[in-house]
Amino acid sequence: MSDTMWLSQGAENGGAASELWQIAGLPDWLEAAARPEIVSAALARHIPEFISGDLVLRSCKLKRMRLKDTSGRWGGVYALKVDDPRLTGAQTVQLRATLSAPGIPRAATGEQRHPHVFGVAEWRCSVPELGMQFEIEPPDAVLAAMPALSDPEQSRELLERSIRAAAPSYQDLRIERCTPHVLSYKPGTRGTLRYDLEYPSDLAGRGWPEIVIGKTYRGNKGQIAYEGMRALWQSPLAVGDVVTIAEPLAYIPDLKVLFQRSIPEERILEDVLKSALGNGSPEALDELYYFVRQAAGGLAALHSSRADYGEVVT
Repeated sequence: MSDTMWLSQGAENGGAASELWQIAGLPDWLEAAARPEIVSAALARHIPEFISGDLVLRSCKLKRMRLKDTSGRWGGVYALKVDDPRLTGAQTVQLRATLSAPGIPRAATGEQRHPHVFGVAEWRCSVPELGMQFEIEPPDAVLAAMPALSDPEQSRELLERSIRAAAPSYQDLRIERCTPHVLSYKPGTRGTLRYDLEYPSDLAGRGWPEIVIGKTYRGNKGQIAYEGMRALWQSPLAVGDVVTIAEPLAYIPDLKVLFQRSIPEERILEDVLKSALGNGSPEALDELYYFVRQAAGGLAALHSSRADYGEVVT
């Protein structure tokens, strides 16, 4: 109630808070795209197979909708449940949508009508009243590096060779055993693995990493992340007196794989927040306050590190 009253008073007085009313609710064009029943009805009016009854659109679910860039276009994915009366059971069809804000030229997606049969890769459909273009979501492709990254012997050799080549301090690195664990994997987009490493007994105690995190991404995200981490590692943050950052160990361009040292953890800030808000005791809130201050100190150290890499983004 107090927040609402403050905004009302600010708006009446013409203060800066009046600008916040512009984001108090979704604009009509964006709200329409977020309501599956509206999108479903529009698709049923525009797709010939639904109009003729050859196919029946049973449901439409929005999986995600995100701002793509500063052009004013949004990208989304819708999952359609489609029945073919000639067959038994419904199939799921994933549609990729591009939503253009009013006044923004619609994105080119090839042919704007639908000369192709619904469901084939070349199919396109334009829905002008929603400012949306639709196409079939391409099937996920397997990231090329994942088979080697998840194999114990191949990953052992890959880690040893790439880390030794990346840094003089690791030139003598020799891994006796590597145990990979897949932490997350989104086919065609990204994968994250943890490696538990063991070294020969005569090489113990050298401070080599016992746990390494491997990440592979589609495109150049991994290389950008690695070079950014290198810039941070060459800043005062590497000392770790305020915040501990992960040491970048290697990047393999051909496989688009980044290796970094693991940072030990007990809890994450999100878990502390949920626990404190659920508990509500003064002790829990004091603990939350302490860790939020610690996180703030780490962020302040990051932004004052003077590390510089790549394009400036505001």
